[in-house]
Amino acid sequence: MDFHALHFVAEHPGCTSSQLAGALGLKKSSASTLIARLSRRGLLHRGQSKVDARAAAMTLTKAGTDLRTAIVRQDRRNMQTMLAVLGDDDGPQLVQLLEKLSHGLTQATAESEAEADGS
Repeated sequence: MDFHALHFVAEHPGCTSSQLAGALGLKKSSASTLIARLSRRGLLHRGQSKVDARAAAMTLTKAGTDLRTAIVRQDRRNMQTMLAVLGDDDGPQLVQLLEKLSHGLTQATAESEAEADGS
């Protein structure tokens, strides 16, 4: 979850904890815990929002940016290693299977949330 938070803040500098919570599907209390952890580790800076003085605006620190960059770089290397074993004809099948997984997970998540809400 930490990486997802770093990625979101990098893509949305100045975002609030509510925006982060919404993007990651977290309760505000869970997002606050996550933000505090990233701040303690020196990866995230909480400053005052220019839009809403009551809200904190988050940005990545240099350490946060460097860590995110390193993780993305390693993920790309890992993906290249995994994809290297596939033949040229395997790509479309892989995409089809990944889309099927994504659709299934999205549907399962929606059903789980509906059950939790009592709908």
